[in-house]
Amino acid sequence: MLKIATGLESLPYLEDETANVLIDGFGSFYLHRLSLFKHSAHVLDIEKVIQSYLAGLNLADGTSLLTNFTFVDSRTVPWVQVSDALTGLLGKMFMFAANHDVNEIGEALSGLNDRQRTTLDTLRNLIERAIDECQAFVHYVISLEDQQRGSLILGF
Repeated sequence: MLKIATGLESLPYLEDETANVLIDGFGSFYLHRLSLFKHSAHVLDIEKVIQSYLAGLNLADGTSLLTNFTFVDSRTVPWVQVSDALTGLLGKMFMFAANHDVNEIGEALSGLNDRQRTTLDTLRNLIERAIDECQAFVHYVISLEDQQRGSLILGF
């Protein structure tokens, strides 16, 4: 790849980019789900940056505008609160997985008490049911290695 790069006039994604910025926004993640599940109703927590990003796009399926999403105040919509809690829990779990090696994860799992094990089993069951319903519900934005460590925790 380096040999190929020596013959290029420029290096896209490496040159003429904002310094120290890896990801300049998360709008594309929202857009991916909205377009993949275009027949679903998406209820999103109010996020001004995402609202502006989506408003600046001409979202359409053929000639039909995509209007399959709304923004709500999460404090007034319990299901959005549940979603926030689950997302936070999964984020913490994958952060733990990313920061510990396989042996440490195994030790942590073997040290769970009955209540913790039951809670992890419940989370695992919810995720498995979602995947059984639709494989496209799975969407990782982490490395393959971190996915594999997370799978150790979840058992699949």
